[in-house]
Amino acid sequence: ANYGGCSANVISANSTRLVATTAGHCVFATRNTFNYSTVDPRRNGTASPTWGTWTPVGFAYDANYRDLNCEGSFTWDCIPHDIGLVIAVPNAGATPPSTMGWGYRSKSWLNARNKYRRGYPGCGLGHSPANCMYPYLYGDGPFSIGVVGSPSPVSGGWNRVMLVSTDMSTGDSGSGSYYYSSGYPYVFAVTSAEQGCVENCTDTHVNYLRRITPDWFDFMADVVF
Repeated sequence: ANYGGCSANVISANSTRLVATTAGHCVFATRNTFNYSTVDPRRNGTASPTWGTWTPVGFAYDANYRDLNCEGSFTWDCIPHDIGLVIAVPNAGATPPSTMGWGYRSKSWLNARNKYRRGYPGCGLGHSPANCMYPYLYGDGPFSIGVVGSPSPVSGGWNRVMLVSTDMSTGDSGSGSYYYSSGYPYVFAVTSAEQGCVENCTDTHVNYLRRITPDWFDFMADVVF
């Protein structure tokens, strides 16, 4: 879903409420702009005529993101806490879209499977993904995982951060990385940040994901159910 200048993945939806994963910095950037920061499931240039638009009414986030003043000064120390949920209600004509599951998996388990990321990148920048067009969904195929855990304090033995090879740009923040199990997609991380090298990057894995860890998995379940 396209969401308030960021991206999101819908994990629960019915006729009265939608819940989507996104980045913490997307939550804080839009918390005071409910009147125009909508969640637009499956946006394809314009909002879908079927799924419509949804208005945010609440958020969930990692309290460390707030306590570290990441809204005022986003540093590398903020990435391990850069995850959130947006709760929205349907606007006139909107219907609930299909949803994705969520999970936590080890790097070795994920490396044995194809992993994908889709979002709504800003286009026309020097480091924008090739051939992207805003506001259309973009993804560049299966990606690989590099370093896990830097910068990343652990959460119950699980590092919170992954460096990955998937291409991205401004606007992709909050987009979910996912795998398939029995034909069903499961989000395992959200997009947090790019390395500062942008178009001059020489490493293979230059973009940061904030993983879904077991504690955040349980928190998501509490919000949804």
